[in-house]
Amino acid sequence: MDAAHQLALQDQKFERSTEDITVVTGPNGVSASKHGAQHPSGPAQLWAASIEIAAWIDGDIDAGAPLISESCRLEQLVDDDGLAALRERLTGDSILTVRVRRSNGYLSPEEADARRQLEERGFSFADPRRFLLVEVLPTRSVPALESFLAARTTPKTFLSADLGALTEDRSTGWYSMRRGWMGHDAEVSIVSSTDARMATMCGTIATLLSAPSEWQSAATGFAAEALLEMYNESWAETEEARLTGDEFAARLRLISIHVAHDDGSFSLEFDDADMFGGHGVHLDGTLTGEFSNAGI
Repeated sequence: MDAAHQLALQDQKFERSTEDITVVTGPNGVSASKHGAQHPSGPAQLWAASIEIAAWIDGDIDAGAPLISESCRLEQLVDDDGLAALRERLTGDSILTVRVRRSNGYLSPEEADARRQLEERGFSFADPRRFLLVEVLPTRSVPALESFLAARTTPKTFLSADLGALTEDRSTGWYSMRRGWMGHDAEVSIVSSTDARMATMCGTIATLLSAPSEWQSAATGFAAEALLEMYNESWAETEEARLTGDEFAARLRLISIHVAHDDGSFSLEFDDADMFGGHGVHLDGTLTGEFSNAGI
């Protein structure tokens, strides 16, 4: 799809009128994507760039227009140079005043057909609010947004009776800390949830930390059983580089423990000692001692 076609399609998806709004951006910066040659309309020339808006005020700020704390996206089609410039101007956790056009809900015939097929299979869609960036303006001072941003960026912690204080990573929504494991530090993390569920997830991590040697042996043994043949057949460059199961397991060094549920399940990530070109080795497990989904 050439640039002119992309821009024409984008133009159909937004109202013609413009308005000026002041926004608080989300914790992450500008993300961008473009579809490749496999797309029905061919490879895209322009990047579809966007950044999260966490809150905004439109209308007359001086007249007390309300703060809207509804997540949405600010987007624009850009070339390579435009993407670099956009990433410099639109940063995470900042306040910006921008001229925008609101989305109107239009779908191209291809998009409408794809959505219809998915809806027939039981999927449902809620169209998020979107704004097309027209221009970045001088930033207006808005005390309500400044207070909102200050509250969002104040570090949050979860105090676990088992682990101590875990700090929130706002870019992922996880709470994490570093703990000792087999002579080195590893990251341990849980997802944000209710206090009761988070306490249970911390208990899962504490169980693993209470017997690191046993869990390391069990997990790396499972990884070796699942991945050794692939390594020896596809990644070992010489006969001398081929490994036994014990040698493979001994090379794995735990990087992180992540717990997303309160059912005793967990995910482990290991440094692969460059056996797989630095991809890392991951697997899932449960406190019952069962492991699954070993991969790179």
